[in-house]
This record gives sequence, structure tokens and C-alpha cells, in this order.
Amino acid sequence: MTLLGVILTPLHKVDKYRSSVLVMDRIMLDTNALSYIAEENLMQKIKELASNGIIEILVTHAQMDEVDATPDVEKAKKMLEIPAKIIPTDGFILDVSRLGQAKFCDENDRIEELRANSRKPNPSRDALIGITAIKNLDFFVTDDKKLRRRITKIGFSNKLLSFHNFKKRYNL
Repeated sequence: MTLLGVILTPLHKVDKYRSSVLVMDRIMLDTNALSYIAEENLMQKIKELASNGIIEILVTHAQMDEVDATPDVEKAKKMLEIPAKIIPTDGFILDVSRLGQAKFCDENDRIEELRANSRKPNPSRDALIGITAIKNLDFFVTDDKKLRRRITKIGFSNKLLSFHNFKKRYNL
């Protein structure tokens, strides 16, 4: 169909950098958000949003490692059913990052701020997830208060969504 001779293209097929037309939101879900989706039985609604080109969910190996460590096997299975694309982390941390699933980058200072100078695995995974989200995506959905504070401190609060606000934004 045309409007004044212009071909109309579905939103999910429009390149957002070459058009002023709105496109799907690229969203990273923190592990706690993946868990809430499984607990609240929101899987079908999430799948509909993804298949209708409204959202694209992305995760890194760091979230998958945390899901693998979930003691509740049934919950972990549900979390793995969420339609998500695995992307490499923007940063590499020894003993946390996986070769082939992480990129070297020039964000070491920000990664260290997000890590809060901790060498433990969880803050390191959080830092990799956070830096990847803020560098590449529209929104990062997390209820991790410490990580939210650190992301806000480095100036990216505009990319943060709480799980409550995520549900509200997408009518879940």
C-alpha cells in the first residue's frame, strides 16, 4: 500500500538509523527479570511482543551462566524458553567471560565502576551485562538496586527500566 507514492514498510523491517519511524525496542533482561517472567507466567505475552516485532530480547552468556546456576530446575527451564538472542558482552573479565562470547573494548573504566572494584563473579557478571546493555540496547530491565545505582552514577539512567515499569510499558 502506498501513501502519496511512499511504500509503507512494517516497523520491524525499518532501519532505525535511516528513518524517523519508530522501531522495535531492543531490550536486555537481567537475570532477575528473566526470573520474574517465569514466576509470573508472562511467557506467552513476551513471545507475542517478540513475534509482533515490538521488542527484541537480548542476553549475554553472563545471564545464561546465572540461569544455569538456578537451583530450581523447573524455573530455569522456563527462563530458557524466553525468546532471547545471545550477544557477546562488551568487555572481557578473566575467569568470568567466555572466549568467543565476549569482545574486548575500551570501556575498562566503566566496567570497573560497575563492578564496584569487586573481583567476585556476580558483580563482574553484572558489570558485563550492564556495559553491554548501555552500549548497545534501548533498555536494560533490572531490579538489582546496586547495579541500577552504579549505572545511574555513570550517566545511563535513561536506559534503565524496573520490572514494574517494563510490565507497564508493554502492557504485561
